[in-house]
Amino acid sequence: MTLLNVNERPTPFADLNEVLSEFLDRAASALGSRFVGAYLVGSFALGDADEQSDVDFLVVTEKPIAADQEAEIRSMHAEFPDRDVAWAQHLEGSYPPHEELRTVRAIGKKWLYVDNGAKQMERSTHCNTALVRWTLRERGIVLAGPQPGTLVDPVSAEDLRAEAVRMAPRYYAWLDEDWNELDNAWTQPYTVVTYCRILGTLATGRVLSKREALRWALENLDEEWRGLIQAAIDDRPDPWGRVHRPARPGTLEPTRRFVEYAMRLAGSDPEASCCSETRPATGASASRRRPTRDRVSARRGREQRIPGPPIVAYDDSWPGEFAYCWELPQPRPVRRNVNDCSTGAHTDSRPWSAAFDGERQFYRQAAVHDARLDSLIMKYSAV
Repeated sequence: MTLLNVNERPTPFADLNEVLSEFLDRAASALGSRFVGAYLVGSFALGDADEQSDVDFLVVTEKPIAADQEAEIRSMHAEFPDRDVAWAQHLEGSYPPHEELRTVRAIGKKWLYVDNGAKQMERSTHCNTALVRWTLRERGIVLAGPQPGTLVDPVSAEDLRAEAVRMAPRYYAWLDEDWNELDNAWTQPYTVVTYCRILGTLATGRVLSKREALRWALENLDEEWRGLIQAAIDDRPDPWGRVHRPARPGTLEPTRRFVEYAMRLAGSDPEASCCSETRPATGASASRRRPTRDRVSARRGREQRIPGPPIVAYDDSWPGEFAYCWELPQPRPVRRNVNDCSTGAHTDSRPWSAAFDGERQFYRQAAVHDARLDSLIMKYSAV
């Protein structure tokens, strides 16, 4: 088949461009008439890529791919990690159907996905995010196909902020299972970068690259964290070698305190994050959590409400990989399928407390941001 708008030099790296050319040809051949376009997202799209970067991609299809096409795609990705070219070992991305990619209303659906360096593909929501859609539409690099702005609807700053609010407690929950995970020379700086990106998105309403988020954090966060953030910048070289080494001495406790600081700044309570039972705030903990503006929390079907402006947060804990939004404050929380959050249609009529049934739960706290972060939002919204 003849491909449209083929980009023969999508990156500054000649050996990577060769890998991408083969990848594009084989993917397009396997998909046939269902191939729409192929794009780079992630660090390459955000202008921050270097020799250590993953190669994040999306291959957009006209409709869900057939079984024989999927088998050919899976076979191709099983081969790439065995190549001598390092770039071939770091392809990571998804194959979204166009209609599901177009709108954030499809968040929660699983797409065919290959992880960085993996031989086996899986169905995953990894790339099905507002962040990836924004990056594709605003910064995506075309390998072949139409311009990405024709494939994806605009992603609002509110969509990105809501997703950031959701991600902060999810990552904290993983860390809270075993803080010793931080004693790794890859995980520790990655954690700092992750929370800098979350806070940067909340403040600016856009997606920041890793380096951009760290620079933003140096300029805007408390002076106390400057050394930790600068260390994360300095630790960028050789990320894959660092996977097998312990973290820098003396960084574990400061990183933990930085995460808790970032959670509070984002309006999330570290002590009541995902998978934690509700615990009353006392002593120093209560003073750290003191809201500087009105706060709304929702746990176990109980409400603690103080009037304040509404905020939207997403909850993807519902069985069946659906995502829900909670619009607060209202007379009571309203749970809606995320597909209908923007229109208010098809409101879910089940009791809101039903969202907390089951053994594995994610408790979300929706809160108005810390006053410091609110001032940053106003600063960047005025630009």
